[in-house]
Amino acid sequence: MLMPVLTIHHKNADKGFTVLELIASLVLLGLLTAIFGMGLVAAMQSHEFNRNNVHLAQKSQSALMRISRELMELTAIEAINTGAGDPFIIYRRTDTTNAQATVRYGLHLDTANDNLLLYTALAPTIVTLNGSTSSSGDILINRVKNFSLRYFQGSSLWTWGSDFALLSSIEVNLQLMRPEKPTLTENFTTVIHLRNTNNYGGAAPTSRPVTRDDYSCFIDMLSRKEQPMERSIAYVP
Repeated sequence: MLMPVLTIHHKNADKGFTVLELIASLVLLGLLTAIFGMGLVAAMQSHEFNRNNVHLAQKSQSALMRISRELMELTAIEAINTGAGDPFIIYRRTDTTNAQATVRYGLHLDTANDNLLLYTALAPTIVTLNGSTSSSGDILINRVKNFSLRYFQGSSLWTWGSDFALLSSIEVNLQLMRPEKPTLTENFTTVIHLRNTNNYGGAAPTSRPVTRDDYSCFIDMLSRKEQPMERSIAYVP
């Protein structure tokens, strides 16, 4: 007796993707690639922005520290720019090799080249700093958009021509260009309290202003254990 043979037919067993499925897969792959690409670009831009921030902060800190050392020790101001032209200051400070002598120094923003210049041992004949004198200055920091100084007598502004002994502090403002785009700038500021004007907060040396305590050092001392605690205040100019 013959047994029937069961035959199974697989329909479409070797059939591939349809055109519609391929198009949908390509569109999805393109979307994922675009999203990944935008994320990667944003991450790279963020990294570049943060790196530029660190670079600017380091540059500004180095320049402001040098400016602070220069102006903190000045003993006289001989000229400043009060009108049009490049910002500058010509001053005297103690000679680093001879404490009994003073030397003429200068700070000048060369606006033609965006460089802040430091001049040492200026000749007595130089009474202004501009483009014609820039070749004798050393570059302190480059890519400087603006440089300004504000002079204070205590909390009030000190005006050029006033008694130098009443000048108590100088505010320094640096505006630096960002590396990725020069039209974008960052501002950096510091305040320098002068050492050689012998005043407290803009008041004359012979007076005792209320701000004197801000410029003093307080020292608390404990006496022997058999004596009550005593407080002595030592004023250090």
